[in-house]
Amino acid sequence: MTEEIAKLLIPIRQIPSTAIPGRQHKPIGTRTVEHWCLAGVYGIRLESLKVLGKRYTTMEAWSRFFQAVKDAATVTKRGRPPLVVGPRPRRRQRSRPAGRS
Repeated sequence: MTEEIAKLLIPIRQIPSTAIPGRQHKPIGTRTVEHWCLAGVYGIRLESLKVLGKRYTTMEAWSRFFQAVKDAATVTKRGRPPLVVGPRPRRRQRSRPAGRS
């Protein structure tokens, strides 16, 4: 039984970048994945296991995590889609009076 589980475990440092939705094959930091395991996103944590100082997960847990985060992101506490905020508008520099420096 434990040998079968050990075959399924993947170190979080070796998660392929293709497994991360929306990243276009860009790698993601190990600390980010550790944060997902410990703190979570929208209150949802990535299932993981720590063995001899290394953190492991499975592809099934990975898929469940991203599906749950996707579902949580579509609805906020009020039952509406989340507000999408764009980039901040640039501030105009104030014009100074001619006599001051």
